[in-house]
Amino acid sequence: RVIEDSTVESLQEIFEGAKITCGTPYLIRDRVLYGQVASLMRLESYWCRGYMLFQVEEPDIYKLIARSKTPLSADDAGVEGVNSILSELTNATWGKLKGRMLGGEPRTVIDYQADIPLVISHSRSYLGLGCTEPLLAFKYEIDFPEAHFDTMYFYQVFAFHLLSF
Repeated sequence: RVIEDSTVESLQEIFEGAKITCGTPYLIRDRVLYGQVASLMRLESYWCRGYMLFQVEEPDIYKLIARSKTPLSADDAGVEGVNSILSELTNATWGKLKGRMLGGEPRTVIDYQADIPLVISHSRSYLGLGCTEPLLAFKYEIDFPEAHFDTMYFYQVFAFHLLSF
């Protein structure tokens, strides 16, 4: 619930006036990327290590920027604008999650820390997040009912590796 609430709040800050809904969280086993644009943020706390991934169709964000449905001006409806929106969403969500569930005091000092390898295959639209276990996924629907926009979707995926003490 904390993940969903934090992400919906971040989406509402960026897409004012949008109706944002989230379906039931689910597990995925595939590693196929959705859309043309994705952002990846490392998550780490005293109890877990992993990544948060946002994925979206690039043209959908172009349209929202061009029609002034984001904090950016319509003139920013280009690649840098799309990257800015996705970066802002990722950073805002990460900040909320860090404060609400990733924070806290470390139980012990960890002497050895291994990184989790990422595998990216652009030609196959594939991203491996360093594990074979199912990944936690959320699908957010963003709709502007009064503005006659097509509904757009953000997909959020988490790969967590729990730390053992």
